[in-house]
Amino acid sequence: MSIDDKMKEQLAKELFNATRNKCSLSCITIVYPDLTVSEAYQIQHQGMLLRLENREKIVGFKMGLTLCEITTNARNGYHSKLLSIAT
Repeated sequence: MSIDDKMKEQLAKELFNATRNKCSLSCITIVYPDLTVSEAYQIQHQGMLLRLENREKIVGFKMGLTLCEITTNARNGYHSKLLSIAT
């Protein structure tokens, strides 16, 4: 069972608030064990948009390559945006 867009938005807000208030949350995949990777990325993206709306700025990019990708000369690794925290 997938989660609807309203729940994704709510989870993004909860993650945003937890980041701002420096507190932890229950593991989302325990509460929603059927959450897909695609849904998790959608929640992450919505959370990033919330952070940008609240005066945070993209300050760089995080790149990740596993040993397997390095040894096989893979051209695509994991990457995500790094954000500042607005104070």
